[in-house]
Amino acid sequence: MNQTTVDTPIPATDQARILLIFVLPTAPRVLGERAFTLQNWSLPERLACRVRIDVATACHAWIMAGHRDDLPVLTIDGACFLDFDGFTREFSRLLRGYTWRGNLDAFDDILGGGFGTPDNGWVLRWLNSGTSRSALGYEATVRRREQLLLTCHPSNRPTIQAEVVEAKRGEGPTLFDEIVGIIREHGPDGDGTGDGIRLELL
Repeated sequence: MNQTTVDTPIPATDQARILLIFVLPTAPRVLGERAFTLQNWSLPERLACRVRIDVATACHAWIMAGHRDDLPVLTIDGACFLDFDGFTREFSRLLRGYTWRGNLDAFDDILGGGFGTPDNGWVLRWLNSGTSRSALGYEATVRRREQLLLTCHPSNRPTIQAEVVEAKRGEGPTLFDEIVGIIREHGPDGDGTGDGIRLELL
């Protein structure tokens, strides 16, 4: 197994230091074809999150160089956001020349292609998806539905109000479930759109 160590100094004002260890596996690939470890000391969370993404991207680049038949991999990290607004920013990072504002119909359109994501299929790798499952759970679902009530067409209000009541009882699909469902509609078991997006929840 090859190992490269990069010691990256951080300005003294941050009072932090990062040690990045890239582990590039030569044995059978595990948990998304790569493993990486990040150790940090008093590292600001925003910077730590960005480093996690950069390490994952570097490992993915190595994988693609050695395994050209693999689909391109785009990564989002559930450790980088705590709510739906944060998720929209994290996903928008994957796009080119477009910022997604959180409308789920638009999210569905984006997954159909034409917004900077790879053509002919790709992998959406969702790191720390368990954290996202909690962050986008019933509380987030209620907040999202209540926001929609402020702007939706009057004819849609009864349905959304019923969804608010359901979510407050801890029943029905969560916002996380809804997002995952939309992504999977564009995958191999979806509605036949042929977009070829494979979701990996890690």
